[in-house]
Amino acid sequence: MRKHTPRNISKMAILSVLMLYAIPGLHPLLMPVTGVTSHLLWWTHVAPVSLVAYFFGVRGGMAATAVSTLLLVAGERFFGNGYGEPATWETAWSLAVALAMTNLLVAMLAITAGRAARTLSRAAYTHSLTGLPNRQYLESLLAQKQSKSNQQALVFVDLDDFDTINYSLGHDAGDHVLIALSRRFRACLENEQVLAHWAGDKFVVYAPSGSMQEIDTLVHRLQRSLSQPLEIGTLCLRSLTAGFGIACQEYGNNTNDLARNADTALSRAKQQGSSGRCVFEQSMQDNASYRLSILNDLSHAITHGKLMNYYQPIHHAASKALVGLETLVRWPHPDKGMIAPDEFIPMAEHAGLIAQLGEVVLEQALLDFQYWRKQGLCEPDMFLNINISPLQLVEHGFTDLLSSAVKVHEIPPHLLVLEITETAMMQSETVSLRILHDLRSRGFRIAIDDFGSGYSSLNYLHKLPVQILKIDRALIEQMENSQQAPLVKPIVEIARALGLQVIAEGVETATQAAQLAELDVDFLQGYYLSRPMPQEDLYPLVRPVSVR
Repeated sequence: MRKHTPRNISKMAILSVLMLYAIPGLHPLLMPVTGVTSHLLWWTHVAPVSLVAYFFGVRGGMAATAVSTLLLVAGERFFGNGYGEPATWETAWSLAVALAMTNLLVAMLAITAGRAARTLSRAAYTHSLTGLPNRQYLESLLAQKQSKSNQQALVFVDLDDFDTINYSLGHDAGDHVLIALSRRFRACLENEQVLAHWAGDKFVVYAPSGSMQEIDTLVHRLQRSLSQPLEIGTLCLRSLTAGFGIACQEYGNNTNDLARNADTALSRAKQQGSSGRCVFEQSMQDNASYRLSILNDLSHAITHGKLMNYYQPIHHAASKALVGLETLVRWPHPDKGMIAPDEFIPMAEHAGLIAQLGEVVLEQALLDFQYWRKQGLCEPDMFLNINISPLQLVEHGFTDLLSSAVKVHEIPPHLLVLEITETAMMQSETVSLRILHDLRSRGFRIAIDDFGSGYSSLNYLHKLPVQILKIDRALIEQMENSQQAPLVKPIVEIARALGLQVIAEGVETATQAAQLAELDVDFLQGYYLSRPMPQEDLYPLVRPVSVR
């Protein structure tokens, strides 16, 4: 069968328009005989036939042509032509044959145009890969059902780690998985439920009744279908998982609300991990609106220099002398006050703003550091710590950016300590190792932040080009507990065996500081010694002090 490609359809449309104008132009040839104008003949015979053929296809077109022909013969023979004179049978049949030929030609064009229109209509409401109804169809269905039911519900289904399949096996394998799952999901439906392919690896099920009992049964069936092995060529995927976001009509006045709420619930379900499931509640939308507002304000704050750098001093464990500073970004929001980094840093990472935010923080920190050094406000070997996000670490050109920045500000690279959490280092060992070795070769020092909170192995730690361990504050907080205190000592011994310096962060009490000094920790950082502060409050502290 010849495919109705856009190019072919456009040709049909052009030909149809030309015929609509050309055929009436032939009718004046019959005017001397029939006395009927071409436009009258067109609208009374040809146009109705074309409409029937367009909507009802070949059989409709043939039937309409036959009826039109008989009506013309009867009219010409028994009621007379346009001149009021009855036509002979020979003249009537000649006119009928000419009209029939015209009708058949127009009917053929109308049938082709009708088929093309229906093909386009199906394509507009069908997903090209799975053949399921697509997003446009589902939105149209919801709009139709809205006035008839207040109980309808949507279930969003989003596969977990589907990108891993695409990256490791290829996109053809990923397409195969989506097609196979679309068939399995369709088999899970009952009653008037409708399965649609929303986009990518996201499917949606429309449940007209909206009862939670029906939804629970549906989700259970979908999960069971995912757990069945799926063969891709010679490879067998033992089990797949997905997140499920559920929304009922009660929390939305229109179809857009229903889809938005289900998507919001899906996002919360994905945060729960594999096979997460979440039913929408109004508080989720309130939180999403708040996050969107904060995200817009954050973007403005980054681009307009509204963020502030605070610095927390790092002290020598024995002499308590100032030896370094850790840069900590702060956001004084004009309406909501000071917003904690734990709140806006993850949002910046999720929104793709972390690289821009990191550049702003780095530039301001190096400017301040350069000023202190040129004014003689600190020892020449005082170091500056900068926190690096895992997304920032793998950003293209990050190492070149750092090298260029320290060169412009005349800061020796070894005085810049890059703090990276052990979790971030373990997320992509190959990429992280390559970048870290590159940074180390350029002279930068690297510190493992929050050490002891993750899952680093000794073997992996030995491979890392790091010079400093920062013991996680959670371990420091528990030092006064006799059962937890022994955990810090082996970390210090490991660091010594590997030739690493140790910073203990989160030091809150004099007892903790004394215990850490006895364990031969190099540096201390915490509220007991100094709180984070803006640059102007540092001047009484940053003075040239020798550490012996």
